[in-house]
Amino acid sequence: MDSRRAFVIDEEALAAHELRDDVNGVTATGYDAASRRVFLARRADSDGGPGSSGTEVLAVGVDDYLRGELAGARRYPVAAISGATEIHVDAAAPERLYLRGGTWSRAIVELDLGSGASRTVDVPTGVSGLAIDARHGRAYVTNGVRGSVLAIDLERFAVERETWVSGLPGPIAALPAVRGVAVGTRAGGELVVLDEADLGLRARLLTCAERDPLVRLGEAILMGKARDLDWDDRGRSVFFADGC
Repeated sequence: MDSRRAFVIDEEALAAHELRDDVNGVTATGYDAASRRVFLARRADSDGGPGSSGTEVLAVGVDDYLRGELAGARRYPVAAISGATEIHVDAAAPERLYLRGGTWSRAIVELDLGSGASRTVDVPTGVSGLAIDARHGRAYVTNGVRGSVLAIDLERFAVERETWVSGLPGPIAALPAVRGVAVGTRAGGELVVLDEADLGLRARLLTCAERDPLVRLGEAILMGKARDLDWDDRGRSVFFADGC
């Protein structure tokens, strides 16, 4: 975001090279392997245009993206968010994108890639993570300020329940194959697994070896020990990046 540079990594050679990026202010990216499209979110006012605001989403074929050719990208305006921080493409609903803004943004947005129409649901400020399970019609949001997880019904696009999780919940992943939700705690040093149906507690897994709260508390709150989460549906495995 700061240097306005983009890189691609060759997974076989484990080598990276810089892409020519003609889009200023990219704040989030997503990829749909089925359609081979890359999605880029940028601040709509990053080019200094008068009166512009919100977010613009670009959809471009991966080959064009790797060549740095973005002129043919389809563009979608999203007024409800200024600078999306996450883009989610769910394989169960590949024609819909889900976006969230920064910590103090109240909006979660669903974008229909066919029509360009969007829906917005308001959530409390303090959002720290978003996960989508289109297979079961749910979205999940962590709120680090409130210390909670919210479940959103994707059909009605409305918040249907909220539960509280200790340890400053941060990254979140839906686990559709096991009908669960995984939450990383930024200060608790734990991976919390919730049940999809009622957000009830299934498990608490200790992940962080550093247990000195006096020395590490400030770093944990500011940076977070739970860095990221990902779910492998076929392997039924959770991958967890831990700051320890």
